[in-house]
Amino acid sequence: MESKGSDLSSGADSVLTVTSSIVAPHFVTTEPTIIELKEGKRFHDARNGNPLFNIHFKRLTTSNRVVIEDDSGADIGHVRVGRTRSDTHYFGTSNKDKIGSVRSKIKDFRHFPDQCDAFIHLGDKLIGETAGNWLTKSFTISVGRQEVAKVFRNEKNVEGGFFIDLNAGVDAVFILMIVMCLGEMHNWIR
Repeated sequence: MESKGSDLSSGADSVLTVTSSIVAPHFVTTEPTIIELKEGKRFHDARNGNPLFNIHFKRLTTSNRVVIEDDSGADIGHVRVGRTRSDTHYFGTSNKDKIGSVRSKIKDFRHFPDQCDAFIHLGDKLIGETAGNWLTKSFTISVGRQEVAKVFRNEKNVEGGFFIDLNAGVDAVFILMIVMCLGEMHNWIR
């Protein structure tokens, strides 16, 4: 599963299809949406404060699994470290935990702890990438060659939370799992 930067699709239709039907089609955004991390483990709709997702860290497992639940407690996504490579994290569901992966572009990223440049794979196919700075929570997520989400921190937010700005037509759970993969990569090197 080697990454080839030139394999990224540039068609807007393929971007919409890929990002809107990966994990949770019922969580596809119908308009540009911003979700906010609060209290370290809960994501809320930034417009109205309604809770959307809960994150549970299963640190006592061999794969350091992260479980994403909807607000009702239903399991909707999983993130786990690769068993042989710490620079690769997999995402999926409880039934199929390797729908895709996020692999760091930096082979020895311990020397660049702020970078979150990575390739996004769906199965064996390279579909996108991330670029930016994890420590400042300032990075983008692209599928094909189109930016589908932007992560940023509010200057007034001193609690360590951050925001994810999603384009319309994007599976919010898919994007959240990519963000969680990046977060786990950075936790893994510490």
